[in-house]
Amino acid sequence: MTNALHILGNQSEGAQGHDAAGTLNGHDSMIRKIVSEVMHHSTKSRAQIADEMSQLVHVEVTANMLNGYAAPSKTGVRFPAAFIHAFCQVTGDDRLQRLLLSPVLRKKVEIVERELTADQEKRKAQLLREQLLAEQQLLPLFTDAPDGYVVHQPVPFRNIQSKGGVR
Repeated sequence: MTNALHILGNQSEGAQGHDAAGTLNGHDSMIRKIVSEVMHHSTKSRAQIADEMSQLVHVEVTANMLNGYAAPSKTGVRFPAAFIHAFCQVTGDDRLQRLLLSPVLRKKVEIVERELTADQEKRKAQLLREQLLAEQQLLPLFTDAPDGYVVHQPVPFRNIQSKGGVR
């Protein structure tokens, strides 16, 4: 384990100026914080989250295990990477998955999300324009009457002819 930490330390030390233990402890504390916050704000109980995760990962997950993953004092207990997708799916919160993305991937996700939001806003604006246009086209059929009443102006009746003649 110390060899792995030493190798990670060499890679991260130059890039971020942190030693491996500090980087791992920082990630560990962020994971614990996110797991704790997500469970706290979930509409599901910890037991429900654990049961649903168990079905997805085909391994028994218990509420006590989730509590251990969230507890800052349980440094010997780590959240398994194999559980991350299931946890996010069950809770409907993807912050844990996002934490593990590289900064470049996080930026790419953010760009795509902003573009999708902009597209949705464009569609909403177009719908509003279409509704306004439809209302404006109907305006000639209505006129304001005294006392705030709206009076329908008569529309000329057209004879509709069928194969058998005028009805």
